[in-house]
Amino acid sequence: MANPGGAGCRALLAPLLVGALAAAGCGGDAEPRPPSRTDAAAVSAASGDLDEAPPVIVPIGEIEIIDPWAKSAIGDHDAKLFFAFRNLGEADRLIGASSPIASGEARFRLVVADEGGRRVETLDHIAIPPTETPFELTEVGYYAEISGVQVPLTMGKELPVELHFERAGRADVVFPSRFHSPSLGRRIRAAVRRGDLEALRALRDPAEP
Repeated sequence: MANPGGAGCRALLAPLLVGALAAAGCGGDAEPRPPSRTDAAAVSAASGDLDEAPPVIVPIGEIEIIDPWAKSAIGDHDAKLFFAFRNLGEADRLIGASSPIASGEARFRLVVADEGGRRVETLDHIAIPPTETPFELTEVGYYAEISGVQVPLTMGKELPVELHFERAGRADVVFPSRFHSPSLGRRIRAAVRRGDLEALRALRDPAEP
């Protein structure tokens, strides 16, 4: 199954590394210089300005859903759903998800790393414990998956989803289709603006091997 996430992340990082190298003085300059307008333009063009906006926060009772986004392989009818959450109330559980443009049911996944590599376990829910520090669902941890998506999830396409929590109830959340998480895009932009080449080299899609 094709995975556009790794390619998308590499495509995003390539021009940013070039800009950061220039900012670090690796192009023959005597001293490091701050990123130029050209560097900033490369950043903007590479990410499509999707990460310029502040985080999206959807309140559901005392739970905050932060930066929801979806990812789907080319030609696939399954979509992976990701978000970060804060829970300022009692422990809860995500027990369901559905979409008016998807015919299948939601599944909850946990990726476990062991000596043989990674394996994916299917769960009947995702625990939402109390936490003031955002916890992020990712492709190398917990995430939700919805099947039977009836339209291609091209970049920027919005997937409407109703999330069902055991205590907080139901809420409608829009999941834009992306190659990578908004938080990754913000960290990349921040590293470019600082001219931090080491930070850029360390940043990559966690789903890549």
